Amino acid sequence: METTDQLPESRVSLLTRIMQGAGVVIALAMLKVVASLASGQGLNIDPAIGAALFGLLLLSGGTGGAVYYLTDPWRARRGLWKTMANVLSLLAYALVALGLLLALMAMPGQA
Repeated sequence: METTDQLPESRVSLLTRIMQGAGVVIALAMLKVVASLASGQGLNIDPAIGAALFGLLLLSGGTGGAVYYLTDPWRARRGLWKTMANVLSLLAYALVALGLLLALMAMPGQA
């Protein structure tokens, strides 16, 4: 029987978790793009705004992945600790995405 002092360490590196977090977010965004193109609506977005949003998704997804990695010890405890770790990861992603989106909207020169 393991004690809390002997919790297993993550078998996955921090870089891998960051890449997974960013990849999941980008994959979901691409599903929306494909759905828009398939429905005939097209993409009515300025390329500069699209690039900024793409970067925003990468950074927020990567942050969520990093927090997921850092909360692995909580996840190993199961129960409420696991739930808290997962919620914290999602909150980190959402708060970074919201903060970056607000910063993007506050940039001068945007119509």
